[in-house]
Amino acid sequence: MIKFSDYKFIPCPYDDGRGDGDLLVPLEVFGTHPESIEVVHDDRVGTFKLSGQTYYKDSSAGTCEFVGWSYWEDGPDVPAVNLMVLSPDFNLENYNG
Repeated sequence: MIKFSDYKFIPCPYDDGRGDGDLLVPLEVFGTHPESIEVVHDDRVGTFKLSGQTYYKDSSAGTCEFVGWSYWEDGPDVPAVNLMVLSPDFNLENYNG
């Protein structure tokens, strides 16, 4: 289980006050990417499930960079938070949601 407040959160610029955005967690927290992650946030525990891998692709430059693994929480009335477990090779400064 991880604490939401321990990691970098990037709010969604179009959020309507729900708390939508991206939570960035380095892979070394887990060692390997898990199938699901329990997260504590404001006295609430949520389970984020693996959705798949995320890449940044620049077709004109012919490049493809592996960002990491994307996780989402299912449930009614939960903020749309994309929990990203970042690849060790990915530079956090390059993250652009």
